[in-house]
Amino acid sequence: MPGLYYEDFEVNKVIEHSQARSVTQFDDIWYSCMTQNTQPLHINSHFSETKGLYKKPLFNSAYTLSIIVGQTVTDTTRGTLIALIGLDDMQFPQSVFEGDTLYSRTTVVSKELSKDHPEGGVVANHPLTPAAGGAHYGEEAHPAGRGHVVEGVPAGDRQPRHGGGGEEPA
Repeated sequence: MPGLYYEDFEVNKVIEHSQARSVTQFDDIWYSCMTQNTQPLHINSHFSETKGLYKKPLFNSAYTLSIIVGQTVTDTTRGTLIALIGLDDMQFPQSVFEGDTLYSRTTVVSKELSKDHPEGGVVANHPLTPAAGGAHYGEEAHPAGRGHVVEGVPAGDRQPRHGGGGEEPA
């Protein structure tokens, strides 16, 4: 199913994303090496066990954030994204480890029509991901803000998928 049009986003709407992802040691090492992040807490089990706070490898937070954003795409912006305009307010209150399963939900926090992109509007939301596994099952792992410009319903096409409403350009 394609993502949502601008008109489909409703402020305060919560979208529960169905795609969960269990993370593996391979994921962590591969991503860390691919991005040239040589932090031994991510790629060296011996170092993590002897010098790390958790005594096991810590999953790379940048990759966790990438998984979270990826989980939201199908239900929000797949095929309707014009531009990602920012990520903000990133916090890492919970650590993620091999074997944890990441789930996500998105809360739409604002929307406004775009003067720069009259074919759509700007939507800001907060994807939140609870990490399942270990001692922190169900706790929020990586909240972050995500702002993007999405297409509006094509002229003469059809109605929005989920209601919505019209506003004047900001």
